[in-house]
Amino acid sequence: MNSTIFTDTGLDMDLVNFDNADEVCRFASQILEKANSIGLFLQGTSRQSREAVRIISLARDWVNTVRTHIPTYSAGDALMLTDAYDLMHRIAFRRPADNEYLNSIRLAAFEARIHGDKTVDEYALYRTIRSAVLRGDTAFLGRPAKWMCLCTDRWHKRLSAMLSHSVLAADAHPAADYDTLQQAAILMEADLRAYEGSNQTAFKRRLSTRYRKYLRPNPSTMP
Repeated sequence: MNSTIFTDTGLDMDLVNFDNADEVCRFASQILEKANSIGLFLQGTSRQSREAVRIISLARDWVNTVRTHIPTYSAGDALMLTDAYDLMHRIAFRRPADNEYLNSIRLAAFEARIHGDKTVDEYALYRTIRSAVLRGDTAFLGRPAKWMCLCTDRWHKRLSAMLSHSVLAADAHPAADYDTLQQAAILMEADLRAYEGSNQTAFKRRLSTRYRKYLRPNPSTMP
């Protein structure tokens, strides 16, 4: 790891505990924020300025260090870092991270989850698989895609039953019901025509009405 302290950027790799994935993720967010503030994600932005060179160096050190630590993280923590890893790789090397490498982490998280590893958040995993399926990544078109469909089916049945009742214990403190809110958010984003047909919009509006204080659905997902 580069031990240089980047006082200009306010970021110091020496202060990061790379055994703590949450801390590693937070540090990546700080680097990404700095990179975005000087336009490093935009074409035509110089990568030769003093600040750009230092941010790029930080990103490269972060990528290299995280790659050596990935085998030591839980499956859930490793999955959590994949998006940040790709963005940091783009800053450091001007190209996306190797998709086969990232998929190996994602698929390992899938296998871990279906075999009972609770460190893998099922909703983060669902979104990861959904994104892969939507971009046509064939690595996810078998068992992962089937698992995703089964989750959609299960969550749709659960929330449909909940919506059919006017009073629910969960509604007393919905912010504390992590599962309900995550499932509602995912269903708001999903294509539910196979379940609701032409009633999809009405179903999503009912979800929004019940959980509007806690959800911020993307209008583009409301057909």
